[in-house]
Amino acid sequence: MGEKMDIKNIKKLELTKNKYHKIKIIFIIIIFFIIIINLSLFSYKYIIMNKIWKANVGVEFGNNFKITIYENKHDIPSQYIYYKDGIKKIISANDSNKSSYQLITKDKYYLINDYFKTYLLKTTKDKNITYCPEKMNMFRYYSEILSNEKSTPLSIKSVLFSKVKLKKGEYEGKKYFIFEQGNERMYLNPNTFLVEIILSLPIERGQYTKLQVDINAVTEDLIIPNLENYTEEI
Repeated sequence: MGEKMDIKNIKKLELTKNKYHKIKIIFIIIIFFIIIINLSLFSYKYIIMNKIWKANVGVEFGNNFKITIYENKHDIPSQYIYYKDGIKKIISANDSNKSSYQLITKDKYYLINDYFKTYLLKTTKDKNITYCPEKMNMFRYYSEILSNEKSTPLSIKSVLFSKVKLKKGEYEGKKYFIFEQGNERMYLNPNTFLVEIILSLPIERGQYTKLQVDINAVTEDLIIPNLENYTEEI
């Protein structure tokens, strides 16, 4: 009788062990799939963020292009940026006479006012002056998000700890790839990944910025004017 009870207990123990063994295997499988899913999501995020990074940092538009900046939703320009053969010219769209403008070369910065016949001259070594070579950082015109100068791939750490939301969506009937972080939402061209629009959230009250890039649109030569009859401001 005692032997039968021992055999019965042994069988129960084996069944219990098998049960917990199966539970352990199922738990390991679940953990494994969770890890795989998270790795897949991270890999996708890393690949997309690097595509966005490479498309907007160190982007080459050549030696002739025009950038129109809009800061409202009515397609009224706020600023024009022209670049041709090593010279950048910036004009505020609010200046109806276009009498005041900036000229930036690799070495010098000019702020010229044709109406008052004055100019300000600095060197581009000034940290507040940004030269605009063929390779540009498009993030500079939108946001401080990812505004590093280098076009090298993003580090795994920077992507891992970045609170970035990536998704596809539409804005005013046009399809975009959406990059959202904090209170800013960037709309990127789904084919080129170039940033086209940024909105500060909430959208209803937020700031709106849009860039339009036109290649080979500068028809006139950009030159430094004769400033002999101008007064230099100090």
